[in-house]
Amino acid sequence: MLWDACNKLRAGHYVFGGTGEEERDWLHISDVVKLLRMSESHASIDCPIVNGGSGIGYSVEDILTHMGKMWDIESIPAFSGISREGDPSYLVADITRILEWGFVPGVALTEGLLSYVKWYKRECAL
Repeated sequence: MLWDACNKLRAGHYVFGGTGEEERDWLHISDVVKLLRMSESHASIDCPIVNGGSGIGYSVEDILTHMGKMWDIESIPAFSGISREGDPSYLVADITRILEWGFVPGVALTEGLLSYVKWYKRECAL
């Protein structure tokens, strides 16, 4: 979604499918790597299954609104109201097990979003 949002911000057409009320869990790639490294010490023949995430749900509209504010010219997302078949309205990880391992996400959502927007602008020569 972040790549799509930046492409749409760049084109000046900030419109998305769905309602914007869908909730998603976001985890920065550096935290994913940290979790994968932690999982090595919990590997076993039983093959424990865990959910990777922050355990916090954010609406798609909130994420896209934050990204729009981080762009040079503030953009407010619009939504078609039509969701894709099979897309869940709520997709937030139950992180009970990784919390027991001592996992704590280290990158705040706004920090990660801003980092992504800066990366996109740098790499796409804006």
